[in-house]
Amino acid sequence: MTQITLPAPAQAATQRIAPVWPLTRFVAVNPFLGLADHDLAATAQRLAAVAGARVTQPRADIDAAIDAGEITPEDLTAALAEAGHPMSLGQLMDAVATPEPDPGSVTFQTFADVASAGTGTDYAGFVIDRIGAWAADYFDLGQAAWVDPAQGESAFAHWKAMAAVDYTPDAMGLKGYRAAIAALPGTAEATIAHLTGTLGLPGGCAGAVVSPDADDRFGLGRAGPQPAVGGRTGRGAG
Repeated sequence: MTQITLPAPAQAATQRIAPVWPLTRFVAVNPFLGLADHDLAATAQRLAAVAGARVTQPRADIDAAIDAGEITPEDLTAALAEAGHPMSLGQLMDAVATPEPDPGSVTFQTFADVASAGTGTDYAGFVIDRIGAWAADYFDLGQAAWVDPAQGESAFAHWKAMAAVDYTPDAMGLKGYRAAIAALPGTAEATIAHLTGTLGLPGGCAGAVVSPDADDRFGLGRAGPQPAVGGRTGRGAG
């Protein structure tokens, strides 16, 4: 299969997703593989922003465990020391008692998500379905009865050729889809530049759209406001 060099933001995005195709590279035991360079706090923030996913217990559960004595001030002090966090024990306990936003209400939205919400048609699911169908064909290792003669092409060239003859989008109401695919540039690099320009994205935003960052450098999706410190008294401040 032909190798291509993607722009840095797109290349970074591919590193955030654990391999699924081909099946010989499928990583089934570590869903956080693409975030191996993040600590737990950064991973939790990114997954909350991108997918509305939670990797720790709800804050209310931890607060209840503190009230029940299952988590002691000594435990919290030791955790702060281990993490090297500058927050005091009192600030931490106040933060735990502060209601947190629902992760699912502040997730980053893809272009397909926005289209789905605006039309009532599941375009986000459609994208996943069609990419899955393409990947099953492109990464076939002899499982299919019919071998695709175009498997030696680059992934992008193969996808573009397959998409150009795919009539499924017509059933979804995407008129002119195949013509739009045929009009795309001939390389993945040029197509990324073309599409980010078509969407009117500022130059630096391309990286955030391809792979939204937890620090939200471009204002495209946040993990929610940080808890305000204060409002809790009588809990063993330090």
